[in-house]
Formats: sequence, C-alpha cells, structure tokens
Amino acid sequence: SAFLSLSAAPKAHHRRRRLHISSIRWATLDPFDFSSKKGWDDFYAQRGAEDEGTFEYEWHPSIPHASVISDIVPGSSCLMLGCGNSALPAALYDAHRGRGNDGTRVCCLDYSAVCVDAMREIHGGPGRPGMSFVCADALTLDAAETMVSLGLAVNAATDPEHLVGGGGALFDAVVDKGLIDALMCGEAWDYDVARLFRGLSTVLRGDG
Repeated sequence: SAFLSLSAAPKAHHRRRRLHISSIRWATLDPFDFSSKKGWDDFYAQRGAEDEGTFEYEWHPSIPHASVISDIVPGSSCLMLGCGNSALPAALYDAHRGRGNDGTRVCCLDYSAVCVDAMREIHGGPGRPGMSFVCADALTLDAAETMVSLGLAVNAATDPEHLVGGGGALFDAVVDKGLIDALMCGEAWDYDVARLFRGLSTVLRGDG
C-alpha cells in the first residue's frame, strides 16, 4: 500500500513543452494555465479532436509504466489521481488481470469531464469490469459528495449487486501521475497541496 507520485518540480504554465504521445509521437504543447480547469478542458477537447480521441498523453515518459505497476500489490484497489489521458491505468489493470483476488481494481479520477468521458470510452467497458471513472476535483476527496461518488464507482466496479454509498478508506494505493506538478503552477499551491494530502488521508487505507 502506498502513495506514489510521478510529479517532479513545478512547471511554469507559460512555457511551451514537448508532449509525449503513445510512445511514438511528439507534439508541441501550446501554453495554458496548468492550474485552470478550463485550460485542461480545452486541452483535452482540442487534442481529442486533432487525434480523433485515440492517443494517450504521457507527461512523464521517462518513467516506465512497469516501474509504477511493480509497486502496486496485485489484488489491491488503486486510485489514479488526475488520470489524464494516460495509458497507465489500463496498463496497470491489464498487467494485474487475474492476479491476487481477480486483479487490481483501478479508479481513474480527473476533474475534466472531457477527459473522463474520453478515458471511459477508450479504456472502459465490459473488458475491464474492475476499472471505474469518476469526474471530481482531487482537492475535495474528503467532501461527502466526492466520497459517495468514489464509493459508488468502486463498489459498482467490483460488485454491482451490492452498491455501498460513502467512500471512506477505499484504496490501498494512490498514484499521482503529475497532479502535484499542475497544482504547483497555481498561486496558492501550498494550500492546495495541503488540501490534497488531507483528502488522501481520508480515502487511503490505514496501511497505505
């Protein structure tokens, strides 16, 4: 059980950046405010239209998916914070399929509805019954509404006939694949990061 963060140093939102796409292409990322929800919605909508919604976006391509997957115990429950359009959640789910109590349950969370809808379309479906998708702000993990959404999503993914509302300590592991980077681009980043960790203490199980 663990909290794993792929975030590095804060990145200035006005800089142009090269974006790694599906391990085979590079694209130039036009500048936008990484701490803005509208900025992310516009980004996913634009890239989805350009790439017909088929490409995954990896913000830390130097970190192999395998190195993250190896730190997650098969059969556990994992929350992907700020999942974006990364292929990591699906890679984790597929790598653990059939291992340790029928594989690892993966919940993808992002506050961009455009992103969550795309992830559900690309990676969801009957082929991955233990993967769920929630549109919510990671800074509100300890809020009742978010906890209920997470609880319903996780329980629906694992046992649709026994839905249990109210999230609580649902996850054995939480993976941040770049959310803290984005938060640190905001003016009140220290306050936001503190809020994030307070929420994590609510949803992460005691030994996580």
